[in-house]
Amino acid sequence: MKGGLQLRKDNCFDIWFTAVYVSQQFWPDTDIGVAQIPKAHIPAYKVFNLEGDWYLTKNLRLIGGITNLTDEKYYDRVFANGIEPAPRRSGYAGLSLSF
Repeated sequence: MKGGLQLRKDNCFDIWFTAVYVSQQFWPDTDIGVAQIPKAHIPAYKVFNLEGDWYLTKNLRLIGGITNLTDEKYYDRVFANGIEPAPRRSGYAGLSLSF
């Protein structure tokens, strides 16, 4: 499940708050398991993100965001030999120049 809220004022700011929820699931193709790949599941997780941009001038915007606000520990990629942890809390910032 994925949802969010957006607060926006044209040519002034744009802010998004998003949430993602994924229920528990088995990561092998079957839920039986074999000796080489035992039966295993990925626990349920929820992730919240906050992103936005602010117009400094008509053509220059400050952009930034924080992903995984609550620093949730979860797994989002599956390989034949196991699962890989997802990134923990992280952020970004930058400028956007339009012509």
